[in-house]
Amino acid sequence: YWLWFRGLAQLPASSAAFLGLLSPMAATVLGWAWLGQSLGPAQLAGMLVALGATAWGALAAAGPAAAPTPVGAQSMPRSRRSLAT
Repeated sequence: YWLWFRGLAQLPASSAAFLGLLSPMAATVLGWAWLGQSLGPAQLAGMLVALGATAWGALAAAGPAAAPTPVGAQSMPRSRRSLAT
């Protein structure tokens, strides 16, 4: 746990959030590798779905941001527009 939290402290919040979603998969793989636990087709399919969804979310979050609107180009609400004239 110390190593996990030390590593998370070095990352930006957005990356740390996605890594937190991968924690159950890391525990599953470690249990399989070190403890000899078995993984069935359902577990492997679930890991693929979770990994794909996490990757999709990370790629969607890393997409281009919306272009900022210049301050003068914003329209005034109708109630203020009638007061300004």
